[in-house]
Amino acid sequence: MNMSISEQIVNGRQALKMTQEELAVRLGVTSQAVSKWERGQGLPDAAMLADICTVLGIDANDLLGVCGGDKGEGALMADEENIMLNSCAEPILISFGEDFIPIFREGLKTDLIGEKRRRIAREKGFVIPLIRIRDDLELAPNEYEISIYGKKKCGGCVENVTQELYAEMINEVFAFDEAGYAALLNKQIVKQMTDSCERLYPGIVEGVIPEQISYLECELVLKEILKRNGSIRNRIAVFEELEHQLLLTDLRGRCRERGESVYAAAAEAILAKMNASAD
Repeated sequence: MNMSISEQIVNGRQALKMTQEELAVRLGVTSQAVSKWERGQGLPDAAMLADICTVLGIDANDLLGVCGGDKGEGALMADEENIMLNSCAEPILISFGEDFIPIFREGLKTDLIGEKRRRIAREKGFVIPLIRIRDDLELAPNEYEISIYGKKKCGGCVENVTQELYAEMINEVFAFDEAGYAALLNKQIVKQMTDSCERLYPGIVEGVIPEQISYLECELVLKEILKRNGSIRNRIAVFEELEHQLLLTDLRGRCRERGESVYAAAAEAILAKMNASAD
């Protein structure tokens, strides 16, 4: 009989003589999350499966309870899922050598990352993507890297790995200028923003986004607003004026004639309207 996912995680972790906290640090989650998985009270996100298999040395088919031998449709889908997960760059990824594991084990017991994300949400008007944290055997024991969508932002080797480094590294993660925060926006975040707005104020985006204005167009305009204004907090006003500019004023046509960026022009018009309303 195939073992459940919870049993596979427990057995794999214990075979490596690894504590729940150590596994949590390697996966970038809390020890409470690992405990829930092992008790069968919750399942890992699909995006975590490839990392779990790598850390524990478990075959993806075994973890998912897919029988070995000739690969059926379920096994092929699992393989394809793993390939896709490993080919996607994380929005924010902290990688580090083994000397950093103890400081992240302690640091993740605090709410520093949560506090930073909530502050950015209040100031900038959107929740930045989850930060993935993992150890990397290809790095030196005292080396770390912070990457944004697969591109190294900062990092290097440190002489002494002390607990104070945890807060310093998290501060580095959030040390963006306005263009940097804009670069974090993606269509998934925009969809979450419009979905939440539709639940609270259905008349604002219903039938407009993505039916008439795509998530990508919305993302590009929001990025321009972030670069100019530093915040997209007033979502209702932004979405209403976005509809007005792109659908009701033929902004696209006028920008094509003048050879201008429709997204930059829309951002300028939205900010001008919002600033006038504030006055």
